[in-house]
Amino acid sequence: TPQAVQTLALSKDFSRAAIAELAEMREWRGAIGTILTYGTPVVGTWPQDYHDRVEANLNQAAVAASTASDHDALQLLRNHFGNLSQWASDIVSARQSMNATKSVDPNYMQNDQALAKISNCNRFLNSMLVSGVFADDPSCH
Repeated sequence: TPQAVQTLALSKDFSRAAIAELAEMREWRGAIGTILTYGTPVVGTWPQDYHDRVEANLNQAAVAASTASDHDALQLLRNHFGNLSQWASDIVSARQSMNATKSVDPNYMQNDQALAKISNCNRFLNSMLVSGVFADDPSCH
């Protein structure tokens, strides 16, 4: 019903902030993916810098959340951030300890279940935010 859709509507401010957050998350995921694909050494603070920037943007999205649907969507975004953070941390740790299984295998990303879940959640969140209506998906839990 139109009434139900309206109740699940996301605010424009929240949607805008959350879409920007997803873009930052994709960039971070891509940077970590480069480590896997090319065996790039992890030098400097850039992995932590990505984490901190994405976390700061998540806080901006939280400030923009004003409706119940915004807060429900924010929880999915937070879950996504947690999954992405854990995955990135595991990859960086493996690379720093030179675990060749994870850090040099160019096909590792295709078989990485955690990355598949992150990618599925990202796609789902993007389509939900663009639609402007809250929905839920198991990939974001």
